Amino acid sequence: MLKPNRPPVEIDLPNDLQTIQGIVGGYADEFPYLDNMIFLFNEEGKDLGLQPNLYLNHGELYFDVIVGNVLVVGTHIPEMVSLTEEQIRFCLEDLSDHRVII
Repeated sequence: MLKPNRPPVEIDLPNDLQTIQGIVGGYADEFPYLDNMIFLFNEEGKDLGLQPNLYLNHGELYFDVIVGNVLVVGTHIPEMVSLTEEQIRFCLEDLSDHRVII
């Protein structure tokens, strides 16, 4: 999980909509990350004025920002699945500066 202005942390959570919505603070939207991973976040976060969290860059150019709490989950279409240990280690390092290149 990635909270604004905090380092990313690994959390265990049940795979249910109510838990995910509780963490992101509302209806969850998704954005593709890397192979078999997605970001989950509050789809109304910008309208609600949530804090900027994850900056999305296209190469060197700023593209967009995800606000509020962000979860990273694995995907095995059509389901969400747990991240592997390797994916967790990668995410903890890659997301430490709150920026991703897409």
